Amino acid sequence: MPNPNYVHDCSRCIFLGSFTYMARYHKDRKSQTADLYYCPNKIDGSCIARFSSIGSDYSSFSSSIVKSNMSTWMSWADEEAESTASPALIEAYKRAVTSNLL
Repeated sequence: MPNPNYVHDCSRCIFLGSFTYMARYHKDRKSQTADLYYCPNKIDGSCIARFSSIGSDYSSFSSSIVKSNMSTWMSWADEEAESTASPALIEAYKRAVTSNLL
């Protein structure tokens, strides 16, 4: 697996690879690359998408939140309500499941 694109400062996090996708920025879309992680820091762990090496430039939710909201987030794909992070968080969840981390 290739190395992460961005610096991530949690030694407990497990790198799941990078993910490039079309992210919504207002009414325009542009390509966004996120480094994906699973962190076993809580009861059900966290899915993390890191967008740069700046410490605060990431999004994370507990795995159970991602799982329970996955279909709703996917239905927003062509709507203004879409989060730019939701495709990356869904992909992090799927990769954590495939890697038997969840």
